[in-house]
Amino acid sequence: LLYAADRAQHVAGVIRPALEAGDWVLCDRFTGSTVAYQGSGRGLPLERIAALEGFATGGLEPDLTLWLELPLDESLRRRRGRAADRIEASGHAFLERVAAGGRPGAANGAAAGDRLAAGRGRAAPPSLSGSPTGRILGALAAWHKSHRSAATNKRGASA
Repeated sequence: LLYAADRAQHVAGVIRPALEAGDWVLCDRFTGSTVAYQGSGRGLPLERIAALEGFATGGLEPDLTLWLELPLDESLRRRRGRAADRIEASGHAFLERVAAGGRPGAANGAAAGDRLAAGRGRAAPPSLSGSPTGRILGALAAWHKSHRSAATNKRGASA
């Protein structure tokens, strides 16, 4: 329930106000992460997770989810000896279940259909930003086109 409460507060205090102002919002984790970590990783019922997430977000869903696959051994190597946090300390089996559950095409995958851009995360961290560029640019173009069209309609209606 703490995840849902935190998500509700974040949506109400940060995400919705930004969207209402016409801003783009980028989150490093959203509902798909909850499905992967709590559903696949911890084995909590997906129906319960969906209900809590729907309540917490008011039905808000991302327009695009970027999913970068990084093998567990590479992820652990990149930590460079840093102490494991509470989730990382849950062990390799837990982290493998999380990765499998969030993978595109998984029965309880973190995102669906054309809202998902998947890529490999093996590149060096500074160069990862280029891998989903095409999907992001496509989303920007679609957003611009829809907003330009809406602005044209508003001007035409008031003339």
